[in-house]
Amino acid sequence: MSTTSNSANRLEPLLFYLGGRRRFGINVLKIKEVIPCPPLHQLPSSNPKILGVAELRNETLPIINLAKAVGATHRTLSEEQIKQDSVITTEINRSHQGLWISGVDKIILCDWKNISPPAKGTGIGSYTAGVTLIDNELMQLLDIEKVLAEILGLETIQTDDLDIPN
Repeated sequence: MSTTSNSANRLEPLLFYLGGRRRFGINVLKIKEVIPCPPLHQLPSSNPKILGVAELRNETLPIINLAKAVGATHRTLSEEQIKQDSVITTEINRSHQGLWISGVDKIILCDWKNISPPAKGTGIGSYTAGVTLIDNELMQLLDIEKVLAEILGLETIQTDDLDIPN
């Protein structure tokens, strides 16, 4: 008789904000750490969704404005706003980068059966792997691989944690 691990049906996203009240999430398995925004250095002719690069532990990381990347905002951030907020560092498909966010909420544990695919035609589906209600508010689980593929030109590798189990 085979047993199924309960953890296979669970997801542990970090919930965060991108300049508004709406919460977004990323699976904690993709996150290395959340840090205050480090000093950024501008690169000429870089993608406008990249705020700059930062030197962290002898590694240069691009810092992506995640709000702009997923279309959560189109406003320009002041240097002061950027410095006051946080960066999620990630390692995805052997690539290291930082994702600028405006604030961290919490880490939750949720069941995949409570995650739904985004409704067609709503406009939130392009970077959304799934949606669910957390504290009676919509939370969008972001498809970070798709964001990185478009901004950094990384090849997307399909992973099991993006596919919502049936």
